[in-house]
Formats: sequence, C-alpha cells, structure tokens
Amino acid sequence: MGVLCGDAMINKNSIKLEISYDKEFISYFTKCVSKVYGINCNYRYYKPRNSFIMHLNRILIAKDLSSYGEFNTYLWGVPTVISKSKNYKIISSFLKGFYDSEGCMTPSTVFI
Repeated sequence: MGVLCGDAMINKNSIKLEISYDKEFISYFTKCVSKVYGINCNYRYYKPRNSFIMHLNRILIAKDLSSYGEFNTYLWGVPTVISKSKNYKIISSFLKGFYDSEGCMTPSTVFI
C-alpha cells in the first residue's frame, strides 16, 4: 500500500505503477502482487522515461485495493488499516514501500 501511495495509479478497472530506473523494485512489487492475488503480473521497460511500468487490467484487484483508501497523487492518505495497526511489521512495510517509491536519501538527509 505504501508503493501505491507513492508511485501508482488505481482506477475502477486497473492499476498502473511506474518506477524510474529501478528494475529490482518493480520486480519485487510485481512478485508481491502475484503472491497476494495468485496471478501472473509483469512489467515492461519504457525507454523514453527510462522507467519500468506495470499495468494490470484487473477490476477485482483494483476494487480490492481501492477499498483500503484513496491512492491518487493529491488525495491519498495512510490507509486506516495501517494507521490503526499495532503490528510494527505492517507499519514498517507500508513505510518501506512509500519511502522506496517516493523518497531519496543522502548521507545526512532523507527527502520525501
């Protein structure tokens, strides 16, 4: 869900994720989607922006993920299932996904 807040777009029919430069990141994300939903999930390289794109046309998956909250760029918020969780693994996984997709780091600063 953190990745969805950072770099994805969900509408009622599909999910689109675009990650710049980081094949390992999108590969891990697509494996997670495949594991959770039991489907083959692939991505492709988009040369004009030097990015990797996963576009998944699955209404049921888009509907399920949308039920957790809003994931559009200017409207997203931390899903209630995360903010109310007492499980630190769930919270840290959300933050890891968000920071991996949205943040960057220098030796002395974290930018979000």
